[in-house]
Amino acid sequence: MGDASPFDFFRQETSNIDVEIRTEAMKKVAIVAALSGPDKSRTEILAYLQTKLEDMDQVLLVLSEKLGNFLPLIGGPDHSQALIPIFEILCETEEITVRDMVVASINKILKQLGPAHKAPVQAFFEMFKRLSNEEAGELFYARVSCCHIVSELYRLLNDSDRAQVREIYSRLCKDELTIVRRAAALQFMKLAVLMSADVLVGDYLALMHVLVSDESQTIQVVAIEQLCTFAVLLKENNHTSALSTELVPLVKSFADSPSWKVRQALSKKFGSFAKAFLPAEVSAEVFTCLMNLIQDMEPEVRSLAILEVLPFLEVVGTAQFIGELAPAAVHLSQDPIPNVRKLLADLCVDVAAKVGPEAVAMHLSDLIMKLMEDEDAMVRLRIIKKLPIIAEEAPSLCTRLTESLKALFTNTNWRVRKQLLTAMPAIVKHMGQDYFLDHFFAPTLSLLKDQVDEVRTECCVVLPLISGLSNPTWAYEAVFPSIKVMSTGEYLVRLSMITALEGFLKLDSLSDKFYADVTALLLGSAADKVPNIRIRAAQAINVAIAVSHSAAFKDKLQTALHELVKDKDRDVRYFAQKAAHE
Repeated sequence: MGDASPFDFFRQETSNIDVEIRTEAMKKVAIVAALSGPDKSRTEILAYLQTKLEDMDQVLLVLSEKLGNFLPLIGGPDHSQALIPIFEILCETEEITVRDMVVASINKILKQLGPAHKAPVQAFFEMFKRLSNEEAGELFYARVSCCHIVSELYRLLNDSDRAQVREIYSRLCKDELTIVRRAAALQFMKLAVLMSADVLVGDYLALMHVLVSDESQTIQVVAIEQLCTFAVLLKENNHTSALSTELVPLVKSFADSPSWKVRQALSKKFGSFAKAFLPAEVSAEVFTCLMNLIQDMEPEVRSLAILEVLPFLEVVGTAQFIGELAPAAVHLSQDPIPNVRKLLADLCVDVAAKVGPEAVAMHLSDLIMKLMEDEDAMVRLRIIKKLPIIAEEAPSLCTRLTESLKALFTNTNWRVRKQLLTAMPAIVKHMGQDYFLDHFFAPTLSLLKDQVDEVRTECCVVLPLISGLSNPTWAYEAVFPSIKVMSTGEYLVRLSMITALEGFLKLDSLSDKFYADVTALLLGSAADKVPNIRIRAAQAINVAIAVSHSAAFKDKLQTALHELVKDKDRDVRYFAQKAAHE
């Protein structure tokens, strides 16, 4: 660089004819500013950057990002208004990625300002007003940009200025261009949480009506998606009257809308309405709307609505909930869309865990049994994943599912077999060891020979867990022999066996005999001819040394580990050394 300063070199690089060089140089603008100091950064560097605002979009994108971290480089929050001329021009840029990045940087700066920074805040407020003006910029870009900074700015202003912001925001929500109204609508809830209670139920509620009634369906959908969170906010501010007179009719209207996109938007977060409205309104009107949505003609609507059903159970009561849900659920169990049936399976089990054995036996048991026989393995898998919940909360249902579950141990889908194994410790814990032995013990052991490695490995993880919940003597006599047999199996079977050995070593109740046999198998694996097995053995030996209470055993294990450290295979040496130093 010779005698040139960092800033001189920066100017040279950012004036290069090659856009890639200019882009790389712009990435270093913060470093140049830090080296130049706050005063020079404010007076010279920012002034220079203003001359580069007609550069290529990729250069401006980098600049927009870097400006968000510029505050400490120009002297702190008290000087933040020095950035406004650049921010304002970038907010009017045509390229959306640049605008998105610059408003992110503006919000980042605004987050660092507080009530004490009156002059900078006022300067940003004036910028906001200029950007929101219909005459600002050549097109609509400035108005879109100002929508995205409205909530952060509103937080910093006094009551008088806030009133102006609300007036400007209301105008933006009614702008002639859809893209501006959409940008404003997206900020509705971010601004709503900052509103006082009286404004919320007054002008702001009226603005919600404007947005959900917009001539553009795009705006309607954005606004309706926020209807649930707005209802919760009104509830938190005790505006029950407004909820009853204004929002309940909207919910009923949109639930019957001819547009599936509107119904889909309403279905998102519909569960929030359960606690937002009065219980009587939920029972009489809102829950019925949801029951219609879960039977909607569009699968996207049904899928979203099913996810929102459970929160209504506590509000409407078991009798009404089951009475209205059960017929709809029977219909949905025949839905042609597998995803709908999968979501229904989840819902049925979750409901069964909450409504008690009587309601389960009368309304849900047959339905869950039907879903367990679904042609799609993923539907059955949803119920299997929730077996721990069924075993704990609905044991009678678990008993009824027994034969279906036993048949699934030989299911052609390996994920089903693996998930069954995962559920077995919960079966032992909640249904008892005798129930497990009578129905699932033999099928579980059979999966030690499964052709899929993930299933075998899961079996080797689960068996020690089951042993920990049972009698140690039973585990040694009934479970461990099947593990020992694996030591003579093929390579992948022997590899899976080490997972089981590691699990057994972690049991607190292991007898000396049991521990000795486990250790012997582990030491045998350390001398296996396959390097991957020796690697896995080194990791397991480290566990065995940590839990060993016998000096003799510990010496044998450490000797085996030291041998592995000197193994001829470099990968074995690496993992053995790693285990030895842990």
